[in-house]
Amino acid sequence: MEKEYLKLFGIKNIKVNLNSIGCPKCRGEYQKVLKEFIGKNLENYCDDCKNRFEKNPMRILDCKQEKCKKYNAGAPMMIDFLCDECKTHFENVKTALKAQNVNFEIDSGIVRGLDYYTKTVFEFIDEKSGLTVLGGGRYDGLVEELGGAHTPAVGFASGVERLMEMVNEAIGDEIKERKPDLYLLSTGIKENVKALELAESLRDNGFFVERDLMERSFKAQMKFADKIEARNLIVIGENELENGIVKIKNMATGEEQEVKLDVNEIISKLK
Repeated sequence: MEKEYLKLFGIKNIKVNLNSIGCPKCRGEYQKVLKEFIGKNLENYCDDCKNRFEKNPMRILDCKQEKCKKYNAGAPMMIDFLCDECKTHFENVKTALKAQNVNFEIDSGIVRGLDYYTKTVFEFIDEKSGLTVLGGGRYDGLVEELGGAHTPAVGFASGVERLMEMVNEAIGDEIKERKPDLYLLSTGIKENVKALELAESLRDNGFFVERDLMERSFKAQMKFADKIEARNLIVIGENELENGIVKIKNMATGEEQEVKLDVNEIISKLK
């Protein structure tokens, strides 16, 4: 999914780094071995790493300071201590990636910065700059930890500024602001539901559609549609919903065309 997300923006030359940090069951044994390894040189690590030593020694592997990287060289790897369940899960992840022709490398230094991560963790790296574009992983116990039901989950985050730079490089120009093709003006529960359905259908067909999300009045929505320079406007009110007929107003010329309240009919007129 993340690969497609970057491809959508035209971003290429991205490599996927992958690791597994296991589960609480197998991580406890690994942390004992890791602390023995790090403890031999702990006095030479940075202050942050020293503070992490007791609470979460795995975070030390993610330290970016060169002196810490030097002492981390040759550290035992979490993937060598995975329990049977985590080992099978990691093998299945790798098999699925290969089936989708996603190239990846195993990076035992990826541990992510938050304690609630479990099993798979990953980073997408820009091969040109060596910088991380996005990173994330699984957190099977997070929802339960917050009081909810057991809900295995996965997610990622990306740096907006870096992502914007890469998009600009990929398309060879600054991103230009796009004006909405259509503003759907609606008030009332049934009318808003219809506007929502129509907006999603039109977006699926490539149109840039805006609608009210702040329960503005009719007049305020008209002002907003004008402010964002929407090219066209459709009002969905009680009469329009009852009759199944709406008017598409060209905001530049003021010209109006009647059309059925049907997504295919509206697409035809907008094109």
